[in-house]
Amino acid sequence: MSQEFYDGESDRPCHDRFTEHMRAAAAPDKYRENAIGKHYASCHLNCTPKLSFTILDRQANSIKRKISEALKINKDKPTINVRAELVDTLKFIVQ
Repeated sequence: MSQEFYDGESDRPCHDRFTEHMRAAAAPDKYRENAIGKHYASCHLNCTPKLSFTILDRQANSIKRKISEALKINKDKPTINVRAELVDTLKFIVQ
């Protein structure tokens, strides 16, 4: 089975963000707007979530963090990300 992955950024503690992803994976019907929730609803319904994360970059500056995420998404083409995240990043940078 190929590994599915998601690139994301957060200014909050990793534990908090990871917990949100676990909740979305465990109850995807309650998190229909969340990329992880959508993925679990369509590909892993009724499966026990098995998630892990790796910190790939640290940026204290919001704009640098968003750019880092956008570059990573563009390079890796993650299987779970919603491509609209790149558009959201551009909007954030231009504002």
